[in-house]
Amino acid sequence: MNIFGIGVDIVDLDRIKKIYSKYGDKFAYKILNENEIKGFNSVKNKSSFLAKRFAAKEAIGKALGIGILNGFLLKNISIYHDELGKPMARLSSRKDFDLYLDKEIHISISDEKKFAVANALILSK
Repeated sequence: MNIFGIGVDIVDLDRIKKIYSKYGDKFAYKILNENEIKGFNSVKNKSSFLAKRFAAKEAIGKALGIGILNGFLLKNISIYHDELGKPMARLSSRKDFDLYLDKEIHISISDEKKFAVANALILSK
């Protein structure tokens, strides 16, 4: 396996709180996919959940070298946790992104008081 890309993103939690206060669930539906919405609806701290997902998806976009361009939407990336709680990521299977579907994605997500941060490592098989 070879390193395809590395990405990092940091998000100000207050910024996400303000956006969520202004737009509510409309903001969540813009960045989260169907499966993530279920988790979002079950958490108490919604802005923290959104900030961590946003940071992870931005980091993945940067690691892929495409950012959020050319129709690549944040909701095209699904963030979930394995049975041990490790964050995992999966790309949507849209035809536009077949080029990236064979990549192995590793992510780390953390938050502390004012910030959420995520790192992504993309390996090519």
